[in-house]
Amino acid sequence: PDAGSDVYLFSKDTSKAPIETTCDVQGKFRFDKIPTGDYMIVVKSKNTTNSASNALEELFKNETH
Repeated sequence: PDAGSDVYLFSKDTSKAPIETTCDVQGKFRFDKIPTGDYMIVVKSKNTTNSASNALEELFKNETH
């Protein structure tokens, strides 16, 4: 990912809010102390106006077609 990109970790348990972090200048990111479970990572570049939630919805919409 690009430096400064926002990274969201969405749990398959939809009642939980996503865990968020930001990429460093090298595009690296890290999540600490993540509970065991199934997750999906969504990266939002600073060059887009789409929200992470909208990107996730778009991804699932395209998956079903």
